[in-house]
Amino acid sequence: MSLLRNTVWLVKGLKEYTNSGFITASKNFTESDLDVECNGRSYMITGSNSGIGKQTALEILKRGGTVHMVCR
Repeated sequence: MSLLRNTVWLVKGLKEYTNSGFITASKNFTESDLDVECNGRSYMITGSNSGIGKQTALEILKRGGTVHMVCR
């Protein structure tokens, strides 16, 4: 069973986490997908005291959402 999982992870990794995988995925990227309305919605973000979590919380706040920050 472990060999099967490792093989699946390897194939997924080669497909999605390599430079060629990024280039393939970027062809389907639409910038308008990032325009999300957050008014009246609540979000719980873990690790929001720094890094990506903090930036995500700040962006949701700018868009009118309520953020519950879960930090150490």
